[in-house]
Amino acid sequence: MKNLKLHILVLFLAIGLAGCGVKPSSVDAPQGNDQDSFPHTYPNEETREE
Repeated sequence: MKNLKLHILVLFLAIGLAGCGVKPSSVDAPQGNDQDSFPHTYPNEETREE
């Protein structure tokens, strides 16, 4: 009985972790993405304080 409970627990954990890896087929960009200047170097040389 103890072995069966362990197998069921492992099965539920595996199913739960497998569900985390599901990705949507397409993703829309966030609002305001036309103003982004990415990719750029970090830190930005223009705004860096000496």
